[in-house]
Amino acid sequence: MKPTIKDELLDELLKDYSQPADLLGPDGLLIELKNPSVAIGNITSPL
Repeated sequence: MKPTIKDELLDELLKDYSQPADLLGPDGLLIELKNPSVAIGNITSPL
């Protein structure tokens, strides 16, 4: 079964969204979420 994203989480992630670049731009939310350091709490380690 595919996990679902809770509405509360989406609301929190998008609360400061005001234009498409905030989500899709080079410093946007999608780029930030794809960054591996986000998945481990902003702790980076060499590979």
